[in-house]
Amino acid sequence: RRQTLPAAEELSLGPLHLHPAERRAAVDGQELRLTGAEFALLLTLAQHAGEVVNKATLTRLALGREIERFDRSVDVHVSRLRRKLAEASPKAPAIEAVRGAGYLLVSPRA
Repeated sequence: RRQTLPAAEELSLGPLHLHPAERRAAVDGQELRLTGAEFALLLTLAQHAGEVVNKATLTRLALGREIERFDRSVDVHVSRLRRKLAEASPKAPAIEAVRGAGYLLVSPRA
């Protein structure tokens, strides 16, 4: 039932480095301890960096299922992911909510 993500080369977005084949992520060399769902969400957002990704798409691509009515799982995972990114480094990309549209991964300004 789970959808597998396509194996990709290392993906970098500023200080964020993702290793999809190993399911590892690091910010400024500091390893992030992410759950499978958090990693899949971060990878999906990084693959669409600079684009707003709606919750239905995130649920389908990252969680491998269709979104349900009143489904808050993406919001919960994003909340935890934001905390982990912020704790790792102030240079880490941020996940912004775009009201009524979805989420957007952006690099912080210097």
